[in-house]
Amino acid sequence: VSFTASGAFVSRHWYPPVPAARHWEELSGAALPRPPSFNDPWVSGKPAWLRALDPLTAANVTFLEEIHRLRLRCMRAVDEMVEALVSELDSLGLSDSTFILFTSDNGYHEEVHRMGSGKTTAFEEDLRVPMMMAGPGLAAGSKVVTTTQHIDIAPTVLALA
Repeated sequence: VSFTASGAFVSRHWYPPVPAARHWEELSGAALPRPPSFNDPWVSGKPAWLRALDPLTAANVTFLEEIHRLRLRCMRAVDEMVEALVSELDSLGLSDSTFILFTSDNGYHEEVHRMGSGKTTAFEEDLRVPMMMAGPGLAAGSKVVTTTQHIDIAPTVLALA
């Protein structure tokens, strides 16, 4: 990110996700999710800066769709890493006494509310943070639906330990 001497925003440098070579051709048919806010036609009640955005063009959507596929391809290596960890725990006989916690940041919004790729708004698409946990006594597929924060992770891990 670049700023002027007075602190004004100038530009942001962006680099595309680069998947592992073994995953480069995978997921070629993966479609960009299209939630109700996709290329939002209803901007009348939104902030002025958002109302000023033009609707995304077909070329914009094609670009964002390819970025989406690159991100999915990058996640394949993460999937492999988690699978290797679980396999190692199994082989060591530690699966029944080990908790695995996976979390991340909020990821990127794509195409919502006429915006391109980003993560800096207070819209729903930018707020959610994934967190998954597996371990003894945790029911597969169960979900916590209450609001949590990352500040809750340390006490939770301590309680499990």
